[in-house]
Amino acid sequence: MAKAIVFRETDRLVGRSEWYRTDRGYKANIVTYAISWLVNHLKEDRRRAIDFQAIWSRQELPEELKEVLLDIAEQVAVTIKDTPENARNVSEYAKQQQCWARISKLDILFGTRLDAVTIDLEEVRRRDKDQVTTGRIDRQIDFETDLVGMRPRIAEIREFARSRRVLSPRASSALDKVERLKLPLTKPETNALRHLFKVLAEKGMDLPVQ
Repeated sequence: MAKAIVFRETDRLVGRSEWYRTDRGYKANIVTYAISWLVNHLKEDRRRAIDFQAIWSRQELPEELKEVLLDIAEQVAVTIKDTPENARNVSEYAKQQQCWARISKLDILFGTRLDAVTIDLEEVRRRDKDQVTTGRIDRQIDFETDLVGMRPRIAEIREFARSRRVLSPRASSALDKVERLKLPLTKPETNALRHLFKVLAEKGMDLPVQ
């Protein structure tokens, strides 16, 4: 996933930085909070988000994003290690809400513009919607591919369903279309077959598709 690429690359950058090698420790916390700060800053202050789709396509972080995350990480590291008097243990403090409360309020300045590696929130919502739609289409294609493989058993399925009095007119019509390879099915036909297969499986019929 693109988010894993962001974390892995940021972790690598922090580990190689001069400021971290001078004062090692708490790298996982620093990386996590640096990414969280940037995501929160982009959303709340700029109404934008990291373009994870572009990162996934490139399989690496753009240079602009590397520079910004490293700058943020350095300032986050200072804040994490500057624990309040009532929280001497840095590791424990880094897990607490008050740590994020302080970090989220940091006024971190960075010169690099991020418009080229971020997208507006409306685009994020559109992509999320497209992914849901694509997922539905993929599931429909997988379902119909399985149906084609079941063509030799259509007569058996129809007879079993009729004998149990569970074959609806719509499911019967859908089975006819599968047998004649008249695809794609409509949404009601798909739902009718899914319901039929579920009922038949409950009644003991062995089906590869449910």
